Amino acid sequence: MSRSLLQSAHPRWLGTISSGLVAVSSWSSGALPEPLLIDATLIPTSAITLFGVVLLCLAWLMLLGQKGHSRRSLMVTYFWWAAPLLVAAPLFSRDVYSYLAQGAAVARGLDPYAAGPLALLGTHDPLAQAVDSLWATTPSPYGPVATGISGVIATLSQEHMIAGIALHRAVAFGATLAIAWSLKSPRALLLGVLNPLALIHFVGGAHNDALMLAFVLVGLKIALRHSSPPSALGGAALISAGGLVKSAGLPALGFAGMVMARRLKRRSIPAPILVAAAVEASVFAGTAFGTSAMTGTGFGWIAAQTASAQTNSWLSITSLIGRALGHQHAVQAIGLVLAGAVMGAALFATYHARIHPLGGLGLANLGMVALFPVVQPWYPLWAIVVLAGWGLHVASRSKKLIAPSVLFCFLALPRGQALEPTEVAAIYLLTATLCVIGVFLMRLVRIANHGRSARSRFRS
Repeated sequence: MSRSLLQSAHPRWLGTISSGLVAVSSWSSGALPEPLLIDATLIPTSAITLFGVVLLCLAWLMLLGQKGHSRRSLMVTYFWWAAPLLVAAPLFSRDVYSYLAQGAAVARGLDPYAAGPLALLGTHDPLAQAVDSLWATTPSPYGPVATGISGVIATLSQEHMIAGIALHRAVAFGATLAIAWSLKSPRALLLGVLNPLALIHFVGGAHNDALMLAFVLVGLKIALRHSSPPSALGGAALISAGGLVKSAGLPALGFAGMVMARRLKRRSIPAPILVAAAVEASVFAGTAFGTSAMTGTGFGWIAAQTASAQTNSWLSITSLIGRALGHQHAVQAIGLVLAGAVMGAALFATYHARIHPLGGLGLANLGMVALFPVVQPWYPLWAIVVLAGWGLHVASRSKKLIAPSVLFCFLALPRGQALEPTEVAAIYLLTATLCVIGVFLMRLVRIANHGRSARSRFRS
């Protein structure tokens, strides 16, 4: 066994056991359409799930504290950690049921952008009933690439719920492998792929954000690696596909465009930014037209992009401030302007080679997450995963990504829906109690081991 494999042995096993604990408890605590166990188990099993996440974070921190990891050893660890989550119930969100219902609508020849799942599939359809009430009456906010994949999955699974969840999770897991390929250094892998926040939401939650980031990062890698027209156009097409999963992927086109403009400027091409913008826009338009035609849903996804912005989000700073001041829409508008300013500054810096394109995109995404009117617990991954691929893989800087990653792991409950305040308090209190018991047991084991070691030295 290589030195790097030996180094990661202990955190690898701890992380695997932690994921197993999360997976087993998820069949009571997770985002199930109908809980398999009685509701009385919800609080204890939710606490067990969160305790498993605590242990997973601990394993990750242990791994971050070690040096000399190879990509191979880290990918082996990732497979061990992710494997139990592949057979878990959906975790921390009910979004996968929206994917299933929207896919069923596409498979039946219906337009998921015209109405919500309940109206399209009927109130008695089990897939429509499983959708979170927040989205049950809302048209799909996703682009034609996401909708098309959901339609294919609905056809392959014959609209069977468990099979559909497994296929969506397989797509998300495959996307994490593509993200891993796009990240160069072992440190970037640790921060972007083995990150517990990515594991519980990309694999456990089967979120299509993983697919969006995979298209964006692979596209950027191809576009940045070679300056040839095929690489630039191919990279732009992949980034466009990411933006056609979720619109949050579209800013990456701007940063690829700035790199193209810089190369055009070196070749003395006039108006390089305008030329690059025209090329990127043309590639996006072609990709959008092609994918919209393939799904057969037309261009309703354009108008539907505002659907998610209509929801209230307690994690959104601008929404919270706006509600407190009684001017929610005005404060949200100011936040959008500020986010646009951050993105503009990052694009300017990228064009003038003052920052790497990944760094610029990561900071722009960070501005979006911090200032947008809707924020979900997994949205910070838009910035964290991209920044992991930039200079923040340097150990002294990467610490800035660790605390937010751990914190956001605990800002959603395994059930993925609102519970009574007393239930929420009980879950977190019981989780804290399990942590205290765990620390106490670890100290007892350490004392016992120290005693055995002392007796052994005395006898010798």
